[in-house]
Amino acid sequence: MELVENRHLNTFSQLAQLAGLDDMYNGRGDFTLFSPSEAAWYSIDYELLTEAQQNPDLARRILLYHGTQGTGTAGRLKTSSMKNNQMVTAIDGENSLRLQVYRKAFGVEDAIIEISDIEGANGVLHIISKVIFPATESAGDVLRKSGNYTIFLQTMESIMAQDPEAIDISNGGHTGNHYTFFVPTDTAFRRIGSSRLRRLQSDPQYMSKVMKNHISTSMMSSDSFKPNLTYDLPTRQNAVGVSCDAARKMKVNDADVLKKDMMSSSGVIHVIDKLLLSENDY
Repeated sequence: MELVENRHLNTFSQLAQLAGLDDMYNGRGDFTLFSPSEAAWYSIDYELLTEAQQNPDLARRILLYHGTQGTGTAGRLKTSSMKNNQMVTAIDGENSLRLQVYRKAFGVEDAIIEISDIEGANGVLHIISKVIFPATESAGDVLRKSGNYTIFLQTMESIMAQDPEAIDISNGGHTGNHYTFFVPTDTAFRRIGSSRLRRLQSDPQYMSKVMKNHISTSMMSSDSFKPNLTYDLPTRQNAVGVSCDAARKMKVNDADVLKKDMMSSSGVIHVIDKLLLSENDY
């Protein structure tokens, strides 16, 4: 806890004391802590933060997800040893933390590591840009909560029925859960026109080709993209160009991102207002 206090991470420190975790953090063992910055704490829902500051059980659940514990280098997770799409078990012993290695940054879940590798006697501290929470629902379950993504869901279900190797958005996929999904709204699907939509829904090969261009095998949160730059992000079919402006408004090719960083056990979801079609797809 000395590292946390020295960096004036007051909210993390106060929650740790409330939850009775300060003795554990100060004890023997090798820890890696991902502490949200003070700004990150105050960007979450005010009622949730207020409840956490008054409820030891909630404070404990939140903080135990913000780190990992082990012996030696397994517990001290420095950025030099992080691997892209790596998964580590959180201190709570129940949930996993997904790590990403970006072009010039490192991430955990949908947060960016802002200050890294602060070493202490019993561990290492990273200061992150967001408060993170376990993603326990699949991408399919997250999207089914709204009635705006029925065509995407139906199309993906058709692909999975025809291709056992396709990504199962109901359980996170066969090989991992670090995907990025660019999900068009139902309105976006209808904008391509009725004849092209019928072809998309009836031609399995065309359907698979188009939908695979909406899925990347790397989990890319919005904060992983620096302002005023364009990133060529490989998809399962081709590649798309992702950019954001100084106001953090995000685009994928010529599609605007309407909602971003919807976290799921399958990966991260960004909702877009157009399909990502190449010239050959028209």
